[in-house]
Amino acid sequence: MAQNKSTEGKVRGRPRAYDPQTALQQALGVFWNTGYSGASLDSIATAAGMNRPSLYAAFGDKHALYIKALEQYWEFAAASMHEALTDLEALGQKAHQADPQAYERHANAVRKDSLAVLVYTSGTTGRPKGVMYSHRGAYLNALGEVLHSSFTHDSAYLWTLPMFHCNGWCTTWALVAVGGTQVCLREVRAEAIWRLIDEEGVTHLNGAPTVVAMVLDAPQAHTLDHPVVITTAAAPPSPTALARAERMGFSIVHVYGLTETYGPYSVCEWHHEWDGFDQEERARLRARQGVGMIQAERMRVVESELRDGQLVDVPADAATMGEVVMRGNNVMKGYYADDEATAKAFAGGWFHSGDLGVMHPDGYVELRDRAKDVVVSGGENISTIEVEQAVLAHEAVVDAAVIGVPDEKWGERPKAFVVLKPGASVTEAELLDHVRGRIARYKAPREVEFLDALPKTSTGKTQKYALREKEWAGQTSRIKG
Repeated sequence: MAQNKSTEGKVRGRPRAYDPQTALQQALGVFWNTGYSGASLDSIATAAGMNRPSLYAAFGDKHALYIKALEQYWEFAAASMHEALTDLEALGQKAHQADPQAYERHANAVRKDSLAVLVYTSGTTGRPKGVMYSHRGAYLNALGEVLHSSFTHDSAYLWTLPMFHCNGWCTTWALVAVGGTQVCLREVRAEAIWRLIDEEGVTHLNGAPTVVAMVLDAPQAHTLDHPVVITTAAAPPSPTALARAERMGFSIVHVYGLTETYGPYSVCEWHHEWDGFDQEERARLRARQGVGMIQAERMRVVESELRDGQLVDVPADAATMGEVVMRGNNVMKGYYADDEATAKAFAGGWFHSGDLGVMHPDGYVELRDRAKDVVVSGGENISTIEVEQAVLAHEAVVDAAVIGVPDEKWGERPKAFVVLKPGASVTEAELLDHVRGRIARYKAPREVEFLDALPKTSTGKTQKYALREKEWAGQTSRIKG
């Protein structure tokens, strides 16, 4: 692997036996969170690396040994792929000679729907799952970004959103499509963001609500001399933050989606008549996740159980909760090498988001809670199951439950509830050090509450909702991250 010294000690690489034509035919990138632990990286390499040699990744120095192992993977995989492609090329030539028109029709269909990018997400199990993006889906999502974020050839986009996160929401391609400028950022720091806004004429940036808060609360914050569009996902900024953003000259675009939907799938499309409403009402309307973007189908909110194998919509009364489901070109092809998880995710023919929400009479969706055991902290998915396993690995712990709790800065964060073995003892600090040694540090709880027993059902299942009720008391929404 070639070292690129301009990336501050990080490594980007490709197979040594690299053939540009092979890469063009495969057209595949593999992206994952650079905070993943060694176990997660092993899972990714096993599932994807041996079969897809065209890897694009970034590692810190702590992964130096792992990088050495990957070099061996790529040499072997590239050689195997070269042999396979040689055979495929011969077969393709025979097929073209037999029926050129049929061959071209088939080739075009494969190119549109074939795998373009493999993006890894933590999901709910802790074991990263490879989300398969097609060329068609990525292409359409990029064009949807152009429209809804108002990109033009004059746009200067600042990368405050990690490129590994949902493949950067496909924004890399959106900017290329319109000939805009992409301004890179080594790390998300308020002073650097404001400097680049002023010096580079940044017109757009994307990010989680935490990024928006960082920009607005920075000592360098000031009234803008040109418009800047901030596209934020999931939980919108607070009414107070929205008012400050408007006064500074920012425009907020609120979108919603998941890794499985190429990033943004819906947008809270603004109505001009809402401009005349008071601040509180404008904030309430903007807090909704909205409607499907122009390239996507509508969102549905459905009952938890199928009826005769069909999904059933809840009433559009802004009160009845159900699960948000999506389908169409901007939903993944499936999970790589995981047919069981794919079938479960698409029960009833629509992708199940795991988010609970309501449908408003005007067709706008609003999230209210999460069905999955996932904490979204600062825009990053954290599997509570993975964190629980790390906590339970401590010899003093007999039972544990992890839930997401409100956090002023990160939206939400994991909190651990722990039951110790009789006669055992461990301090909060000791237990947290233990957890940080087993999983990525950003996934570790910030606090631990020791209990005599966890609330259980009659069948012995932990009643996490009882823990959530206490922690989320007084909150109007349980979607914060």
